[in-house]
Amino acid sequence: MNPRRKISWKRTGLNALIVLISITLSLVVIEIGVRMFVEPTPSAAAPIFEADPDYIFRLRPGATLRRSVTTTEGVTTIIRDKISAQGLREDLIPPKGAGEFRILLLGDSFTLGGVTARAETIGGQLQSLIAERYPQQKVRVINLGVSGTGPWQQRGRLNQIGFGLEPDAVIHQLYVANDIGNTLTATSEYLDACIPEWEYSIGLWKMQQYRRFRVEFWLQVHSRAYGQLRSQIGRGAIVEFLCRDLPFASELTLPVAPKSAPRLDQIEVDLETWYPKLERGWAKMMEDIEGIAADFTQRNIRYATYNIPSYPALSDAEWSAQTEIRQSGPKYDRGKAERLTLEGLARRGIDAFSVFDALHAAGNPQEVFYVNQGHLAPKGNRIVAEQILSYIDRAGWFSKGAVENPSP
Repeated sequence: MNPRRKISWKRTGLNALIVLISITLSLVVIEIGVRMFVEPTPSAAAPIFEADPDYIFRLRPGATLRRSVTTTEGVTTIIRDKISAQGLREDLIPPKGAGEFRILLLGDSFTLGGVTARAETIGGQLQSLIAERYPQQKVRVINLGVSGTGPWQQRGRLNQIGFGLEPDAVIHQLYVANDIGNTLTATSEYLDACIPEWEYSIGLWKMQQYRRFRVEFWLQVHSRAYGQLRSQIGRGAIVEFLCRDLPFASELTLPVAPKSAPRLDQIEVDLETWYPKLERGWAKMMEDIEGIAADFTQRNIRYATYNIPSYPALSDAEWSAQTEIRQSGPKYDRGKAERLTLEGLARRGIDAFSVFDALHAAGNPQEVFYVNQGHLAPKGNRIVAEQILSYIDRAGWFSKGAVENPSP
């Protein structure tokens, strides 16, 4: 080999190494600077979810929940909390103690309570109410909620985490306004009236099987500077965007945000006449709930379910306004989906109760709902917790025999 060419290759390699080290150090300095001097915006925070190969996504153990919440009154606050190593919005749950009665709260974002402090969630308030009503009993309420999930995913969560926590009883929160659509995500379908951005994000989660999407997620979790960059430029998968034209990058069919019918997604399930996809989604949702109930029956675990109404269905004024806007379109039947669901559960012998009347009787619905967030305010969570406790009282969960002989 020509000695000059050998020296040239060495010099080129050394220069490349120097450039690589310089770039790496620069990125490290930027990352340190962002961590020290830049307050992360909630949109730049690391995701609280991680991909799940079977159920699309789940809570990420060790994640930090950080969300900007604007109340109905216009007050903005930041909700902060931690996801435990067990993947729960709870402190680490220890092994079950002697005589302890455990209640799992299963559900979506209404149960998780990401727009309220932990003590103000449904679970936090139920724990306090039970302590007041039954101070002699050793009861632990455990929050198993995961935002954006339907019953089929919640059933998976029970198998992954829930049954290992040795529950004696489970209260399953439904949100039929979303659950029918969430059920369809299992087969990559969606309702005619939907939230395109949400359906697109589901498609991105399903892309986590590909390396460049996993790199994207790793950067979101571990680099605050990268999170700030994504937030500032308003682009999601930057790594995918940069890699798509590289010669060695495999060609992928990327998700596309669907077009939604010009109707309000929150009341789509209350259409007077259901179309086939709505009927199919509801039937599969009921099948999933029935499967969950059967899982508990086999394990001798008490089970009951209830539904959170959407804000338009709860508010007389909002319902009138929304249906008046759509007078020229299809007709609506207020509360239809919840009514059919409760009737279907009754036919299947599954315990269920309604919280609609209690929430509706509270007066101004904007006091029980954070309208801007689409979720219950602390007052609404309190009302729901009171209704759960009323059901527990009626069912006799804490009767002498029930507590002395909790299920295994």
